[in-house]
Amino acid sequence: VTLTVFHFDSDGAMSSASITKSITVSDADTYFSGTNTICFATDGVFTGVPSGAQTVTTGDYSTAVNTYQGTGKRLLFKKGQTFSTSVHPRITANGPGIIGAWGSGARPIVSLAANTNGIVLSSQSTPTISDWRFMDIDARGNGTNTDGIGFDGSINQTLMLRVRAYNMRSGAGASYSLLDYHNANGYPGHTMWDQMAFVDCDMDTV
Repeated sequence: VTLTVFHFDSDGAMSSASITKSITVSDADTYFSGTNTICFATDGVFTGVPSGAQTVTTGDYSTAVNTYQGTGKRLLFKKGQTFSTSVHPRITANGPGIIGAWGSGARPIVSLAANTNGIVLSSQSTPTISDWRFMDIDARGNGTNTDGIGFDGSINQTLMLRVRAYNMRSGAGASYSLLDYHNANGYPGHTMWDQMAFVDCDMDTV
């Protein structure tokens, strides 16, 4: 992919500069092969999971995220099923990583308890993590005490793809004042978020 920037000076003369980068797209089943993929189901039925994947029977979405995340991990929740939260599901491991879905049917539903989020990205003590994707999740809040996606510290190279978050206080919340607070109170290194994308997402707030 090539990016070209054109500049016109005060007398109308034009100059330009370009940069070209290569993008390599790999098959996720190959890149996250074997036990790097963890598949979750509430019913213990795992027909059709990627070859060699770990399988875990649970309905607790937040515990699954907080327990099994890690560098090079892909956490997949079974489509057509509903998972719950008990605490904030929070990403604090460095990527690459994916939180998504497996199987067929409707996107997995994450039913949010009061004061929890669909996902919390980073924390006060993890200002340098990057490279995560949050995709194909249907997060259902309970109104003014839930948020779809929260940013609790610096994290770069994040993609939200085909995420639905509705009946939320906010669909996604990222405040630079929180970064300033962390930096000033013993947790330096937080910088403004970079390379963050929301693609084909539906965020509905109350």
